[in-house]
Amino acid sequence: MTFEDDEKRREYFLEKLREKLKDPEFRKIEGFPIGEDEDILALSDPPYYTACPNPFIEDFIKHYGKPYDPDVPYSREPFAVDVSEGKTDPIYKAHTYHTKVPHLAIVPSILHYTEPGDVHPQFLKEIGGWQKYEKALELSVLLGENFLRYDGKGEVPSQIHSYLSSNFKKLRTLAKDNPSLKAKAKDRWYVPDPNKAGDLEKLRERTLMREFEEYRESKQRRLKVLRLEAVRAGFKKALQERDYATIIAVAEKIPERILQEDSKLLMWYDQALTRMGKEMTC
Repeated sequence: MTFEDDEKRREYFLEKLREKLKDPEFRKIEGFPIGEDEDILALSDPPYYTACPNPFIEDFIKHYGKPYDPDVPYSREPFAVDVSEGKTDPIYKAHTYHTKVPHLAIVPSILHYTEPGDVHPQFLKEIGGWQKYEKALELSVLLGENFLRYDGKGEVPSQIHSYLSSNFKKLRTLAKDNPSLKAKAKDRWYVPDPNKAGDLEKLRERTLMREFEEYRESKQRRLKVLRLEAVRAGFKKALQERDYATIIAVAEKIPERILQEDSKLLMWYDQALTRMGKEMTC
């Protein structure tokens, strides 16, 4: 199947994906995002990438992957290098479960042990999903905390302008304030400018603290679903303010297994117990 350009290819597969999103069984697949169809479509570039389980993956692998050939010899030296990656990459921050590994830290190993065209099902499995006890987040919430959305006002952000100019021939010569370009760019998400990332982080922190307040005020004896990132943010702030009682109160609502598995939460909880005991004896 061939297309005149990338724009035609994307339009064709987006329509196919739009039809697939109407299938109730498709939406029952484990890990399916909680979000509006338009948000999923806006973040997708099918058939290469979709912001939901990719319905084109089988055809994609058949076309681009290469079958295993037992007659081809395989040999690799052990890959022993120091790997250091930060936690500020937008892709890393898009997921909230605490056992994840930055994807950029895994890439060198994949490049060393495999060849182009190899399929890595275990790698795809390890970097997706979150724990069952964690609160399932709306896709729009995750996007709003980590990315920005162009509302159609003012000039088109450079990040979106660059993408549209590279992928749509008709838009390549248009200025950032051109009405046609603005219409195409409207409601698209983009990675924020690093110079403004501080403001975005503050917004994200406020969102986390609102959730933490819900846990603190909850009448449940044990929280059935929670967002670990929100609990960490709340514990950290409470510790800074010496509000040890809040840490202890919320910790007692968290299932013991979850608390024990998270080293940071357990450390802050132990510190709160210790310092609370010292203040009571003074």
